[in-house]
Amino acid sequence: MLSSIPTISRDQFVARLSKRKYEDLDLVTMIDRHVVKKRGVIFCMPKPGSHVILMASGGIDSTVAWYILMKEFGLHVYPFMVTNGGHRAQVSSLQFFSKMYQKKFVDLHHAPLIVPEVTAAREIFDMNKTSKLTPRAIVDSYDPQHKTFNWQPGAGSVMLEVGQAALYLGSLRSRLPHVFTTIFCGATAMDGVGVKSQTFTFLRTSLLYMTTFLADPTLQYASLYIEKETGWWARKADIIRIGTEAGLPLERTFSCYRSGFVNCGECGGCDTRRWEFKHAGVVDKTIYETDGWIRSRGKVFSRRLTGLLSGR
Repeated sequence: MLSSIPTISRDQFVARLSKRKYEDLDLVTMIDRHVVKKRGVIFCMPKPGSHVILMASGGIDSTVAWYILMKEFGLHVYPFMVTNGGHRAQVSSLQFFSKMYQKKFVDLHHAPLIVPEVTAAREIFDMNKTSKLTPRAIVDSYDPQHKTFNWQPGAGSVMLEVGQAALYLGSLRSRLPHVFTTIFCGATAMDGVGVKSQTFTFLRTSLLYMTTFLADPTLQYASLYIEKETGWWARKADIIRIGTEAGLPLERTFSCYRSGFVNCGECGGCDTRRWEFKHAGVVDKTIYETDGWIRSRGKVFSRRLTGLLSGR
């Protein structure tokens, strides 16, 4: 039986947040009050059969969240990934688990949408000056046939991933009869300790941004692993245990900060991955480049052999 997501009391949740350097409890409280005033509830888990979006990365956290949302909550999940040319391993991981989940969850699985990362600050400022950039204009630029956004040539856009996910939600709403109100992400309880953009405060400000951006107070943005209203408080070690119990090949996920075919074994992402597997008491089957092995086109080779074959 799949382990449940670890939970704590509301008082414990607030107490833990208060000890974290980058959290702003006053801002969280203000946003919560605003949301309650607008719709009466801050977060409510969608009912089984509902359609939701999951911000996916090809990593352990979002991959396990994808499984839990379908297996435990019976939700239709639409994975959404923002990437660039250097994220081949993440895309490969996402596609691998998509094929696996398609067989296991025939009715609830939906193919991931992978969109390019767009960064052109000057252009968006110019467009803002002329009032040409609007949420409606961006939603209208979505091409369902090719599953991408047709941005105005040469204009570009600076969009937070949350904003791009919100656009995807708006596009799905316009094309499908289903009701989409919730976007999930895979931020863990420990991600916000040292990174401001992964704090619980950032999750709440993202919720406020998203509801304002699409002018819809019914929208929800939350992590499956850290949420004050549900008491969810799970770190990566907890997620690794859940994924392992579910029989997921977590070694096929990708946590590396570098762009490559396998996890490098040296960066902060790999360092954390190694430590969390050890803390979880689970054997880490991940192939790390520092261990002398690499994966290329689905096959595993030793670095020494690969070097000889390539003449290095």
